[in-house]
Amino acid sequence: MIRRIIMFCLFGFSVIAQAQSTIQPRLYIGVDAFNENLFFNDQGYYGISIGAEVLKFKFIAPEIEVSFYGGTIEKQEQLDISNLPDGYDGPAPKAVEYIAGGFKAMVYSFSPKLIFGNAEFAFVFLPKYSFSNVNSYLSQYKLTPDGSVYKREQREEMDSYQSFLSLGFGIEGRVFEADKLTLNFTFQYSFFDTRKAFKGHDINDFENDQGTRAVGIGFKLYFDPFRSLK
Repeated sequence: MIRRIIMFCLFGFSVIAQAQSTIQPRLYIGVDAFNENLFFNDQGYYGISIGAEVLKFKFIAPEIEVSFYGGTIEKQEQLDISNLPDGYDGPAPKAVEYIAGGFKAMVYSFSPKLIFGNAEFAFVFLPKYSFSNVNSYLSQYKLTPDGSVYKREQREEMDSYQSFLSLGFGIEGRVFEADKLTLNFTFQYSFFDTRKAFKGHDINDFENDQGTRAVGIGFKLYFDPFRSLK
């Protein structure tokens, strides 16, 4: 069903493009930063993207995009508290083992971007559908008997696939004198599920408490190769 909808949208936009001979595509590069919390911490993930605004017809400017996402999870430590007296309130003992990991993903996206304004300044709304190929990895480290160093005991990697939606709202306009360049800034809400990416790992004591959604910010720099440089 989703595939049919996407094919219908692409067909409709192709018809519009053929009817509007003055429409010109724009290329862009972008960077994004996401976190499950409003204020960023070490559990976030980041992305870089390249794409194209295929055409613009009235207030519709559909985009296609390829992105690379990457991030790490919070280190999970196991402390040795077996020899601590009752009511101990001192510094935390040294961890006897810990689990660390992260993920990387290739993401392919389509957005029927809506733009309200003109080339100088406009508000934008970006509903986006994405499909991703995710590689997640975990490593377990244990403290050597002499307590001098942590040695890796296990490492797991797993590939998974997921599709997800995201919503973005922001502004776009020319901040440079050159008409070829336009800057875009958006606040984003993503349904990319990092918990799902780590589901299935069987390293002992791993707690899969990653976020199932995330907030983020994004920047895009558009380049119009068909406009003369001024």
